[in-house]
Amino acid sequence: MGRLTGRTAIVTGGGSGIGRATSAALAREGATVLVVDRDVARAEETCALISDRDGRAAPAECDVSDESSVEAMFAVADDFGPVDILVNNAGVGAGGDAVNTTVAEWDQTLGVNLKGVWLCSRAFLRRVLEAKRPAVIVSTSSTNAFYAEPGSAAYTASKGGVSALTRSMALDYARHGVRINCVCPGIIDTPMTQPMLAAEPDPEATRRHWGSLHAIGRMGRAEEIAEAVVFLATDEASFMSGSELVVDGGLSIGTRLFPEEA
Repeated sequence: MGRLTGRTAIVTGGGSGIGRATSAALAREGATVLVVDRDVARAEETCALISDRDGRAAPAECDVSDESSVEAMFAVADDFGPVDILVNNAGVGAGGDAVNTTVAEWDQTLGVNLKGVWLCSRAFLRRVLEAKRPAVIVSTSSTNAFYAEPGSAAYTASKGGVSALTRSMALDYARHGVRINCVCPGIIDTPMTQPMLAAEPDPEATRRHWGSLHAIGRMGRAEEIAEAVVFLATDEASFMSGSELVVDGGLSIGTRLFPEEA
């Protein structure tokens, strides 16, 4: 019997990367998973992967930055019965400093990465508060929430907002039995990072450089973040709320001034 047997989870951005790995890990632990993605075909692929491993999952389409789309997705979730776990993972990356970021890029990044967390959490909280039942929210923040890098204004602002919103909601709803935490990954090897690598003159050299920025010497894997999310969703984390769980291979603990000598 898994640690989450009998529970139901929603995972946004579940069609690839960290979201796919998290959906699979939650299902492995016994949860029924609603795999949510803007691209429902990718959500279906995740569900097929889970089904092949004897897990239970169903796909749902949603643009988390759109209120009506979020409400429609939760109407689908209601057909599953009470949802116990919400994983706010949907996210987009955007480069550019404050001057060179366009309004459209800012709105999209903040809309998905921060507004989406709020909209999905709000819909989820309304349901669990009405039902008066315990629940868990885990959101994907980033080391960018407290460790800035050049040319990443909108993304950094959005992830700082996710961490701040996590603390605010945790304080408001702890007395109702709702635990709310976030994970802060370092640089993870996912489909989101592939276009950024491909745009570099020497992608493999860039990959090695990104890996060298982490104390353990490599980029992370989506499955490693998924395990942290699972932990926060289980009763093993029963005394954690409002926490930022850093899973970054040591990226944020120091600066390698001379990585070639490391």
